[in-house]
Amino acid sequence: MSDLESIFKLNLALSYVLEEFENGGKVIFIAPTSYGKTLLSLKLIRIAQENSLSWGLIHVAPYRALVREIFNQKFRGMYPNVGYQSHDDLGIEDKSPYFLRDLVVTTLDSFIYNLFKIPVTEMSKIIGGKGTLGHFYAVLASINTSTIVFDEAHMYLSDVGGLESESLALLLASLDYLIAMDNPLVIETATLNTKVITYIAEFLARTGNKVSIVYVGSESNPQVRNLRRLRNEGVLLRTVVDNDFISRNSIKWRTEFIRSEDVVKKATEYCFSEPVLIIRNTVKNAIETYLKLREVCSKAVLIHGLLSNKDRENAFKELSNIVSNVGVIVSTQVIEAGVDIDGKIIITDPAPIENLVQRVGRLCRRKRLSECVEEGAQVYIVEGDISELAPMYNTERVIKTIDYVRMFKDIEWRLLDGRDSLKSFTNIIEDIPPQLDLSQVPQVITYELMKRYLGSDVRSDILMEIIKRYNLTNLIRSSILVNVLIPPIPSSVKEVKDLEYVSVDLNRLILREKDSEVSERCLEYEDDYAKLIILTPSEEGLVLSSDLVRKKLNEVKKEFNLVTALEYLLPKKEVSSSYGTFLLANEKCYERGLGLRI
Repeated sequence: MSDLESIFKLNLALSYVLEEFENGGKVIFIAPTSYGKTLLSLKLIRIAQENSLSWGLIHVAPYRALVREIFNQKFRGMYPNVGYQSHDDLGIEDKSPYFLRDLVVTTLDSFIYNLFKIPVTEMSKIIGGKGTLGHFYAVLASINTSTIVFDEAHMYLSDVGGLESESLALLLASLDYLIAMDNPLVIETATLNTKVITYIAEFLARTGNKVSIVYVGSESNPQVRNLRRLRNEGVLLRTVVDNDFISRNSIKWRTEFIRSEDVVKKATEYCFSEPVLIIRNTVKNAIETYLKLREVCSKAVLIHGLLSNKDRENAFKELSNIVSNVGVIVSTQVIEAGVDIDGKIIITDPAPIENLVQRVGRLCRRKRLSECVEEGAQVYIVEGDISELAPMYNTERVIKTIDYVRMFKDIEWRLLDGRDSLKSFTNIIEDIPPQLDLSQVPQVITYELMKRYLGSDVRSDILMEIIKRYNLTNLIRSSILVNVLIPPIPSSVKEVKDLEYVSVDLNRLILREKDSEVSERCLEYEDDYAKLIILTPSEEGLVLSSDLVRKKLNEVKKEFNLVTALEYLLPKKEVSSSYGTFLLANEKCYERGLGLRI
């Protein structure tokens, strides 16, 4: 029996999701971390094709790191025609920017751009005034004939992932379009509040669609109690008590609080005997913690979003080595979705309950699961000034989360039902709803604009005018990623992945540059114009040439929107064909193993 078949045999609810999907419904699947939700797509694609429900399947994930994990560890080699789309280079031969492969895993950003008629691979041409609107009909044909799976849905269907009401409006407009096109839909989550689940279920059902919720928990679960009324509105709520999964995952969780100044001391108690995961909320704190532990523990690795592709690759190799042996992994929250650590010890900065559950969910995965059941798993939450430890999250929600964890003390961090003396995290999720009320989102003007845009034959040049007029920073997130090349620079390479670069938020980078003294700037300049490196294709591979951006730094506004960002990155010289452009870092801006200093 293959690993995939054994997972489906072990985890009972997976077969129920497949059954509801085959019956033509829109499915919302709520299951614990490590239940195997992501692997459903490998079965869903076959059912969709065999039953003529769709031609392909597009698996949408919130982050590049998760796309990388899913493609490399779960999809590649498990299906004959699989591809990916993200800002990363996981192999040009497997990249599928137009979603033409049967099974494609993509970032949410790429999916939204393609859906909104801006093919990601042609974005710079479309916005840069090259006289083309791109091949958007090809990618729309792919989307319109595919099953769409939204993985880790809590990261983009609530404000937990940092989305604002305008971004949520775009997502609901996208769901409206997919419902109108009758795309088969599956929404997967472990940590959505039932107010959000209820709204999405009603949203899907309002045009007469059959909607099913498969919930891995009992009828006495607090979330199930809150969802029951949906049964009176035609939504099928199917609860599954998976006793085998419960038995295998009856982990002896222990939760304690420690002071920030004791993090290093606590990590050294374990790092010589087993792997320890530490998650700090800021790059600065992660680096400081790593540098101290590097001097004490025999093995240590640092992972955050400002590492170059080369350093990140090396870091994940070292992570695998530590997971199999001993040592300490220091990371920011980039690791909280989809990366399996398989340890028993976590030390984490405070965060909203949904994020804490995802972080703890990295533990006790495969080989060490039985150890976690027999010996227990330890969760340490750092206490202190929330505004300093968790500045990127809503302070009120973080404080409430910490108060509830202190009150409950014994938390069941995996199962959706409590057991013995452990209260499930779902109790906390229900008592701390997201700040944003989804029911108010359709009142946002962005929703109506985008709904009408998607429902018409209007082209992307009109969308560009909407973005400019309403100053939408980005279609889905407030960040706009740009690649920054790390010197030394070769004259040519075979593929993009042969270069060393960091993907960074352009707004954050420019703000840092404008606020810095000339000698402290991170980028290379010529007469205050940032240097660009342009990749052009040749018979041998890719040739690198240099140019400058079109605006001086002192002429640039501190905040870009999607259009002005891409306009800024256009080279002064006209380029007939390019494979991409990079800003150029100076030599002192990047420190090997520690990342870009911004």
